[in-house]
Amino acid sequence: MDRTDKHEKLAVTLGDFEFLAREWLKIIESKDLDEALRFFKQDLLPTLQVHEDERNIADEVRRWVQSDECQGTFNLTDVTGCLDLSKNHRPYISKVLSRLAEEDLVQATGKRPGQYRKVDKDLIRVEWWRQHPQHLEILLPLEIHELVEIYPKNIILITGDSNAGKSAYCLSTALLNMDKHIIDLYIHEMGNIEIAKRIDLFELTDEEREVFIERVNIFERSHGYEDVLDPNGFSIIDYLDDSSGEAFRMKDHLSAIHERLDTGICMVASQKKQGEDYSYGGQRTLDRPRLVVAIGDGVAKIVKAKNWATNHNPNKKQTTYKLVQGCRWIAQEVWHYPEDEPGVIGGPK
Repeated sequence: MDRTDKHEKLAVTLGDFEFLAREWLKIIESKDLDEALRFFKQDLLPTLQVHEDERNIADEVRRWVQSDECQGTFNLTDVTGCLDLSKNHRPYISKVLSRLAEEDLVQATGKRPGQYRKVDKDLIRVEWWRQHPQHLEILLPLEIHELVEIYPKNIILITGDSNAGKSAYCLSTALLNMDKHIIDLYIHEMGNIEIAKRIDLFELTDEEREVFIERVNIFERSHGYEDVLDPNGFSIIDYLDDSSGEAFRMKDHLSAIHERLDTGICMVASQKKQGEDYSYGGQRTLDRPRLVVAIGDGVAKIVKAKNWATNHNPNKKQTTYKLVQGCRWIAQEVWHYPEDEPGVIGGPK
């Protein structure tokens, strides 16, 4: 009888074992040794082995939950798969997880039956008094850097209509900052010839071209950016989408990128519906970025700005622009609030 069959046929408790042990002692006292030997082999020993197996399974599940292998949410199938156990063990594993939930090691998600998440109590104290609140020297097309400040671990989200110039904005940002920063640019739509043509539009001098080649690293990548981003570098993603077509996961991708960052920053370009300010994925995509800029139909709008460069609130400010030859961003107006006349500086605070 293997471990699976025993668990399936003998749903025993410690009380069952104690009862069988007492019965066995009664048989021994009756001096019926043959019956005592048969009872031990067929009833008592299998019960003892099942107890031992269950104890081992409980220890295995506990160790797995406390290991780095257990991350995020999981279900009974995940546990049996990782521990190489049979599906017949799931009822007992469910009991073990219930006990671990009482110990606050796991928690039922409440979304699906048998789905849990690992309770993560790791905390990193923020030693803010050791920090010097100095923003990074980052230049942005349309002089947005004059309105906002960028700090370490910030995400800059550029949302744009189709053909609004998202790639041009990413390339322009790389060129503006290559003198002071080494930049990693991730692309997944343009091939070598197209990216070369795009760069040629900027009409770089030989010296500028050498600087670009040396300090702007261009990689092909379409997914899993959090696996390759330099946590302390300047990264630009052109552009971010969900390969499975599930737009609601966009906020999760942005969260994963944010978790990856340490002292570095990341600019992320993404698609939006025409006439809207949010990226595909909706308003929740605003959670992680500290700066969100929407571009389309010749209008650039600051949708979200957490760190102001002046005492004037830049949120909701906008300007019209021209994108000349697909590379040069030219603001047509001073940044202003929609209710102000174009060219008026200031506005409501």
